[in-house]
Amino acid sequence: MSIITETATTFTQVARTGFGSTITPEPLDRSRLIATANLMSHFVEDIPKQIFGIIYDLVIAEKIKIKLPKLFAGFGVSFAVIGAAFCLFFFLNTRERVAQTIKKPSVIQGLKAIVNNKPMFIQVLSSFLSGFNIGSSRTNFYIDVIGSITWKTIVGIPAFPIKFISYSFVEPLRKRFSTKALWILEDAWTDMLWLTVFGIGSINKNFMRKGIILPLMGLEEIFEMCVYGLRRVIPAEINNESMDYCEWKNGYRAEAMIGVAQSTISKLQQAVMGSVNSIVMKKVGYVQGLKVGTQSDKTKWWIFALGTGIPIITSALGIIPKFFYPLSAEKRDQMYAELRERRSKVANMVKNADAEQMEAIAESQFIVK
Repeated sequence: MSIITETATTFTQVARTGFGSTITPEPLDRSRLIATANLMSHFVEDIPKQIFGIIYDLVIAEKIKIKLPKLFAGFGVSFAVIGAAFCLFFFLNTRERVAQTIKKPSVIQGLKAIVNNKPMFIQVLSSFLSGFNIGSSRTNFYIDVIGSITWKTIVGIPAFPIKFISYSFVEPLRKRFSTKALWILEDAWTDMLWLTVFGIGSINKNFMRKGIILPLMGLEEIFEMCVYGLRRVIPAEINNESMDYCEWKNGYRAEAMIGVAQSTISKLQQAVMGSVNSIVMKKVGYVQGLKVGTQSDKTKWWIFALGTGIPIITSALGIIPKFFYPLSAEKRDQMYAELRERRSKVANMVKNADAEQMEAIAESQFIVK
């Protein structure tokens, strides 16, 4: 079942990644669509998170008689089906506006697209280096240190509206700054905030004092949500720019090969780091299934550290490749201007071409002047 699931997931990710880059040829229009889609999805995806947290606490307090495995399985399956239904609706009602190459690229050309696609290489390298982060979910902190997962919901309430407002910053920032600058800003800003929480929380066991740590984490969430829109839009745009860069440099698009390369590296790393994180949690004395709040003080500090500072420190190398992202604002505009002109010429030729001319056009698409 695991092999079947992973295979299906890979096909889905490849198709979704390629589809997202062909919805519109205009980068600002594409950013607007991505931002709108993410904004709308929050209204749906945040509801089950809040409901689940409340029900989980009620089950732990034995106010609701249901076993945790059934609770997790019921929520997981139900909302996975609902989410899949929304995705299916989207796919059935969306059309591609970026023309694909008439002649399918060969395997060799697909491999070439991976090797000489610098934006994609930078993105994969950054993700790979960031993927070595060692840590655990902050949910463990709220359950085993603070004593209730409901506090996670309460702490996030002040930041909730800012999450939605942050999407209004994306378009004006995209017009003024390069994708690279915004990519670095979002990463560095979030890292700085969590390192601050980690530093203050580690002083005199402040991480165990609700009156200090909860307001501190609430402030962190408020400031972090200021760049939330960028976090959801910019990585998607980096991916889309990588696809367009391939077309610009090679004369053809290779979404499938690029998507497979990204997915394979990510899955292998996640499998390894999942085991590493499990070993780390065991080494720090964490015992799964203990009554809430009964972990040792030493283990509680490690739970706090693994949810705040340590993941930032161990993934810090991931920000370095971002400084070498090759598409400045000027080069990005040049790329899209040339692609727009090239696509327009091909579209005009195809419009009135006969079969023999179509074959010639197909061959010419692989020649980049």
